[in-house]
Amino acid sequence: MRHRNLHGRSWLAIGTLVFLLLGPGVDAKGKLLSTWLDRDITIDGELDEWRDALVYFGSVDAFVGVFNDDSHLYLCLYSQSPELSSQFATDGLRLKIEGKKSDRFVVHFPRAEQRTVPAARGRQDDRDRPPASTDTIGLEIPGQRDLVVVSAGGDAGLEARLSHRGSFVYELKIPLAAGAEQPWAPGLFPGDKFKLLIENPRSEELADERAMQDAHRGSPSAFEPSTAGPYGTRSNGGWTGPIDDDFFVERFVFLLKTRVELAKSP
Repeated sequence: MRHRNLHGRSWLAIGTLVFLLLGPGVDAKGKLLSTWLDRDITIDGELDEWRDALVYFGSVDAFVGVFNDDSHLYLCLYSQSPELSSQFATDGLRLKIEGKKSDRFVVHFPRAEQRTVPAARGRQDDRDRPPASTDTIGLEIPGQRDLVVVSAGGDAGLEARLSHRGSFVYELKIPLAAGAEQPWAPGLFPGDKFKLLIENPRSEELADERAMQDAHRGSPSAFEPSTAGPYGTRSNGGWTGPIDDDFFVERFVFLLKTRVELAKSP
């Protein structure tokens, strides 16, 4: 059974590698190239329209595909890891788009329940958390303190769906530019380039937990204070409470960063 699972994963990775080498997935500098929309894409949390358009990111064991037309961006995130699927279903995901000439556009979907007390450090705490919401999308809007919440079913031109039946499929459709019926958008146009970041919204919290656990074990931590780290300098409170070994081994910080170039009209 284990061999069959690895074989299936290897087959998909090899197929994606062939697409990478022969298709328009990335350029010579590693930039992810969007493809001009050449098919109907239904935002339903299924891979049907994406199987020939996924690019593999080995650092996070996940695939990403991007399409665009003159009005919308379509994105798919796919992982075969049951552990990641479970993590995303509980913690949610945060997606950030930052163009050279536009404000940062941040999407929370699925939306995890906000914590009001410090998190207990163990797997039981995660088991007790309710699933992240898949009915709505949260948007970080410049100048507004609270998230703007819209329906994930197409309100304001945004759609999002996911499935997590062992593997994880995430689909998102967002307007490129704002308009009368779609007031929130990243302000992009075909041919534009932008930075894309997809992360667990608990990234900093999990990094702190990992640092505290490493300090307790007396071993160096990947998240020790550093001006060059992904989160800047960090304080280490010297966690001295009990440690759940399973939590320590299985939980890691999901962080996918890449640059994307939108396709131009053919």
